[in-house]
Formats: sequence, C-alpha cells, structure tokens
Amino acid sequence: MSEMVVIALRRWLGSMVLLGAATVSCSSQFTAGASDEVAGGSATAGASGTGDDAGGAGRTSTGGASNAGAPGSSGSSSAGGNGAGIGTLGQPCSPDGAYACAGHAQRGQLVCDGGKWTSNGTCPTGNNCDSSDENAGFCSPVVSECVGASPAQAVCKGLTREACGTDLVSVNEIETCAFACSVGKCTGECTADQKRCEGEGVQTCGADSHWSPTTACPGGAACKDGECGCPEKQIDCGGACVDATTKDHCGACDVACTGKQACQTTAQGTSCQCPKCNYLSCTSTPCGCLDQNTGLCL
Repeated sequence: MSEMVVIALRRWLGSMVLLGAATVSCSSQFTAGASDEVAGGSATAGASGTGDDAGGAGRTSTGGASNAGAPGSSGSSSAGGNGAGIGTLGQPCSPDGAYACAGHAQRGQLVCDGGKWTSNGTCPTGNNCDSSDENAGFCSPVVSECVGASPAQAVCKGLTREACGTDLVSVNEIETCAFACSVGKCTGECTADQKRCEGEGVQTCGADSHWSPTTACPGGAACKDGECGCPEKQIDCGGACVDATTKDHCGACDVACTGKQACQTTAQGTSCQCPKCNYLSCTSTPCGCLDQNTGLCL
C-alpha cells in the first residue's frame, strides 16, 4: 500500500470518530432536556390552584385531582367546608354561586363569592338552613315535634317514635308504639279509656296509658267485660242489685204489683199479671174480675 493511501485512510477514520462523538453528545443533550421537561410538568401538576381551583389543593404529582375541601351545594367543593352543604365563613370554596349553611340546626346561610364563603342572610324564625344535597343553603320549616330538640333526638308524633334530622327540618321514623309514645320513648300498658275487670271491680286506662286503681262494683254486682253488672234476673236499683221478679220490683225498679196481681215472666218480658177469671164484673180493682170461689173482686 502506498504512503498516500495510508494517509487518506487515517483521515477518514478520524472523521468517523469525531462524527460519533458529536452524535453521542447531541443524544445526551436531548435526553436531559426531555427529563427536565417531564420534571417541570410534574411540578406544575402538583401546584395548588387558585380561584375556581381552590378545592384542588390536594392534587397529586401525577395530575389526578383529589378535592381536599368538603362538598358544597350542587356537588361543589369547599376547602373550608365541614360536610355536605356546610361551609365556614371566610374559608375557600368553589364554584362561585354555590350555597351552603353555616352549620347544622341553625339559621345562617352562606354563598360562595370570589372563592370564599360569605354570608347570604339568616332564615326567618321557625326555619333553619337546610344542608341536604337537594336544598343546600335554603330555608326549610323546623318540624313541629323537633322544636327545641337536638339533631338525632328521639321525639313522638302520636304513637310514632321519630328521630329529628341534622337540621331539625326533617325526621326519620323509628317505630310505632303499641300503647303510647312519650318524650321520645314507647311507654304505657293500655289504650286510653280501655276498661278491664280486676277482681270484683273495674279498672280504667288513663290518659297516660296506665291502669287506674280498681273501682269496686256495687253490692251484689260482678264485673264482666270491663263493666259492673248484676247477675241474671237482677237489676241495679240505686247502686244495689235486686231481684227483678218480685212484686216490689217487677221487671223494673220500684214497679210494684197490687192486689191479686202476680209478677210473671213471659216471652214479652216480666210484668205484673192478673189471675185468670171467668168474666168481668168488678171495676174497682186492677184486674177487674170476680173470683167465683170467694166472691171477691180481684
């Protein structure tokens, strides 16, 4: 090989080495730039937002949103919230125009304005701010049985036992009591005005659904089906049971048979009856007939 050829070959090899080094350098710079760009993107995703994005302060470095604030009205989020439909005056919120309450079982209303909860007025007397999802921030009447009660407190409505809602504007039914409901508890042992027999007397259920002391039946009377009554063929005359088949009380109190009349019971009832006679001839006696054997008017 000639000297000229060797010199040319060396020059060619040298240029190839330089070209390779330049290629490696450019590739390293490109990779480093890409890494910086990716790192910059992660830092941006992790930054806290402002304004409408105040609820996104808890975003992760991968850009996935995680609302740190509690939800406000209509699904909004509030960094200063205390639960669904509840906000804190002056704390961050979103979106603007959302409504909430300043707390449970109270009248203060809030509205999200400029990214912060501000006062939206006070509900009128007899109403509370409703924090439920469908009515968040609006006024609703306090349920009558929950006036003066606390959230979740048991109250009564007739025989129904209920629990007041968190804002006292709603109730949840717990159970239906058998006899009575008083001060949020099922109580009692009978229905008001109910009667029953107890020994030889009657008991009546009072307004508190408890049995009253026994009232004894009058002399000779007995209790049956919650009522005092005289035995068969006896009637109550002035608080005493008497035989209703006698001449002094024939079929009724103080109905007396006179003369020859006798107290008799027929299909038509018990009454004073005259004895049978053959013909009428006497007009001065109740029966108006003559006894042929004695010749006396009957």
